[in-house]
Amino acid sequence: MRRCRIEPRDSWIDRINQSGVVMKHDGSGKVWNERCCIQITLAEAESICTQAELIYDEIAELTDYVIERCHLSDLKLTREEKGVIADSWEMSDYLPTLFTRVDGVIDATNTFQFRGIASGLTDGLLEAAVAQWDWLQESSGWASQSNTISERLIEAWREYRLTDRMIHVVYDAADRYSTNLAEYLWDSALSAGARAVPVAHSDLRVEPASKKIIDCQGREIDVLIRCGNFSPTSDGSLWTLTSHNDVCLVEPHWKRLWENPEWISLYAKQFRGDSVDGKLQALRRCEKSELVCSVWIVAGKASGLGFSRVGRGAEEFIPHMLLVD
Repeated sequence: MRRCRIEPRDSWIDRINQSGVVMKHDGSGKVWNERCCIQITLAEAESICTQAELIYDEIAELTDYVIERCHLSDLKLTREEKGVIADSWEMSDYLPTLFTRVDGVIDATNTFQFRGIASGLTDGLLEAAVAQWDWLQESSGWASQSNTISERLIEAWREYRLTDRMIHVVYDAADRYSTNLAEYLWDSALSAGARAVPVAHSDLRVEPASKKIIDCQGREIDVLIRCGNFSPTSDGSLWTLTSHNDVCLVEPHWKRLWENPEWISLYAKQFRGDSVDGKLQALRRCEKSELVCSVWIVAGKASGLGFSRVGRGAEEFIPHMLLVD
């Protein structure tokens, strides 16, 4: 694996904006840099994905251990949060989990050194699933990439049997990335044959009589997927509204455990002998930058790689291409 300088495409910033990625010009660093790329062999990519899947499976095993053995108190959760998480875990076979991002750094032996995990829809998805794909198609017609995120997502809609249900893709209208992400998911759901509709979270409300969440057209919410970290309605919390009715929430409540500040250290003690030296957020505060590899797990399967230079308060996504071994 190596980093190489390359010539960017003509009008590349405009092309990236068209892919849905929101470029930053506030001094924190652009979120995309195609003046260089990561070259990686297929064997290296497959090894990284296998290691990331193992970490994902271990974290799922730890989730079961923590919930089933009543160790939720170790994570400083409220009583309501504990109850909602436990209830959603009991329904885990029926509640879909689409996206998980496993972050790490690659050492000299091609070992994936775990740094952190992000559950659900987070920054980096459009870069990995859309911008990376468009860049490679326009820059090199012969090269390949480690990226089947969109294809795997279409499979997942069908595997979870969501194509027979109405899916509300909820976004924050004030957030461009959230809006663009909703458009990507909406298009993916339609490609899978599902019924889906994008809706701004400000257009959702609670029907007083039934206490059900409905949209601006009066349609009851059946399946809800959030594109961002916000409460789905302005007059109630996500926890209360989606845990006490029949809303199928994508991602389920139990994945909130993975966002808990104590989770990484708990995982390190259980599986890694305290070898994990901090969350990815800690890297962003460092004075030096580090190349981070992110593996996107879609419905339990490693489906794509993303590379970014992280540090000094910034994160810069770098495209990649596969080399023939």
